Amino acid sequence: MPIVNVDAKSLEWCTYLYLSQDKNGIEEWHNVVNDPSKFDIHLDNQTKFNLPSRLIAKVFLFRWIYRSKFCSVFIYI
Repeated sequence: MPIVNVDAKSLEWCTYLYLSQDKNGIEEWHNVVNDPSKFDIHLDNQTKFNLPSRLIAKVFLFRWIYRSKFCSVFIYI
């Protein structure tokens, strides 16, 4: 049995926001923290980027954070 149980949910996104000081991302994250039942960042990205599903929006966010070649296409759009 572990002594400490930690939930690292959204650790990559929070780290990215802290290091980049992305004001829009930080504002979105504050919306999520203040009321997670009303704001889903993946659904928001799905709508903004016209993606076919929430899962694809979630994958897109991780690829964007880690600068995947896949996301380089969207930089120039």
